[in-house]
Amino acid sequence: MFLRAHIFEPLDMKDTGFSVPAAQLDRLEASYSIDLATGALEVYDAADDGQWSRPPAFPLGAGVLVSTVDDYRTFARGV
Repeated sequence: MFLRAHIFEPLDMKDTGFSVPAAQLDRLEASYSIDLATGALEVYDAADDGQWSRPPAFPLGAGVLVSTVDDYRTFARGV
């Protein structure tokens, strides 16, 4: 895959991709959002069965990636 070969590997970004491997799902937290009608906090995307728990049918370069803070910091610094 182009992104892995040309960006993630050269920058040593080991925890970035289009999904989280099953063996690492315990490191992923659920995503939350606020219900605008009630103001209540609710689960937007569960970690164990959410959008990041399985690879997308068609991973696209314009798609959304999931990453760790450390990998994102590395990418932002370009180190």
